[in-house]
Amino acid sequence: MEVKISKDKLMTGITTCMRTVPSKSTMPILECILMTVQDGEIILTSNDTEMGSEIFLEADTVSDGVVAVEAKTLSAIITKMPDGEITLKTDDENEMFIKCGRSKFNIAIRDGNEFPKLNMVSRENSIKVAQEILKDAIKETIFSASVNDTNKMMTGLLLSFSDILKVVALDGHRIAIREYTIGYDGEPVKLIVPSKALQELYKTLTDGDMEIFYTDSQVAFSFDGKLIESRLIDGEFFDIDRLMHYDFNTEIKVDRQELLACVDRATLLVKEIDRKPVVFTIGENLKAEITTQLGSMSEELEIEASGNQLVIGLNPRFIIDIMRVLDDAKVSMYFVDSKTPCYIKGEGYIYVVLPIQLREGV
Repeated sequence: MEVKISKDKLMTGITTCMRTVPSKSTMPILECILMTVQDGEIILTSNDTEMGSEIFLEADTVSDGVVAVEAKTLSAIITKMPDGEITLKTDDENEMFIKCGRSKFNIAIRDGNEFPKLNMVSRENSIKVAQEILKDAIKETIFSASVNDTNKMMTGLLLSFSDILKVVALDGHRIAIREYTIGYDGEPVKLIVPSKALQELYKTLTDGDMEIFYTDSQVAFSFDGKLIESRLIDGEFFDIDRLMHYDFNTEIKVDRQELLACVDRATLLVKEIDRKPVVFTIGENLKAEITTQLGSMSEELEIEASGNQLVIGLNPRFIIDIMRVLDDAKVSMYFVDSKTPCYIKGEGYIYVVLPIQLREGV
C-alpha cells in the first residue's frame, strides 16, 4: 500500500474517526482505525460496536491496501507532522512508513482483515434533510436526554419525520421538543437514536444536504464524504402528547438574556450535588430567589404577566440549559400551579420543566 495526501485533509478525517474509537476495549483491534486505500481515495473506518464512522478522502494512490493502525498513535503523529503532503506506505504486514518533509516514522500496524466491518445500513429507505436543520434540532434538545442508562429509552432522542422534523428528548424531569418544516412527503418515520451518537454527529455537521438511511435496527447519516452509523434503540417512545397541558392559569413574557443572567448568578450559590431550586414569585414582576448553605440571592425582573400570582421552584440548571439554546429576545412561560410543570413555548419549540416541591424555609 502506498498513498499521498495533504496533512490537513488526513487530519480532518482522523479527527472525525477518533470520535467513534473506544478509549479502551476488550477487543484491542477496535482501538485502531482501519485504513483502506483504493481507487484514488483513502477510506478511514472506526467502530465501537454501538456506532461507527467511515470517512472518504481523495488521495493520490500508488498502490492499494488495507491495514489497521492504532488510532491514538496515528492521530498524535499526524498532528505533529509539518504541513504539507504526507506519504503513507507499507511494505509488509507489520509496519507503516510515514513521511512528511524531513520527518519520518515507522509504526506498527495490524492486519486490516481482523477489523470488524461496519454493518452497512441498507440504502432502501432514506430521508433527505438539511444538515443545519438537524444540527439545530440536536443542539436544542439533546441536553434533556438522560445520561443514566437505567431507562435506555430516555438516553435516546426521538427523530420523527413527516412534513415536519420533530425531535424529542426527556430525562424524567424535563422534556424538550423542537419542530422544523422539512417538506418530507414519504411515509412517516420514527427513529430513536442514542444521544451519544447524535452528540458525535452534531460535532461534524456543517451545511448542505444530508441523507439518512435506516432499517428497523440501524441508522446511517451520509454527508460530505462521511458516513456515521449507529444502532437504534428498540421500542416505542413515550407518548408525549399525553403528558402535555394546554390550559394555563398564569403566563409571563420575560427578556431571555435577563432571565439567563439572573438564574446563572443564582447558581453561584449551588453546589454540584445540590438540587436547590430557584424560587420564582410571579406577580407584577418576576422575583427570583435562592437560599443555600453558601448564602442567598434575590433579584427582580420586569415581565409582561397575565393570570394568577404564583410561587414555584425550578431547577436553575434546567432553565439555563433552555435559555442558552433559544434565540428569541423574549420567552413565554406558562404555569398551572406550583405543583405542575412549567412550559416554555415559542414558534417550533416546547420545553417542559417539572417543579421542585418547596419546603418551609426554602
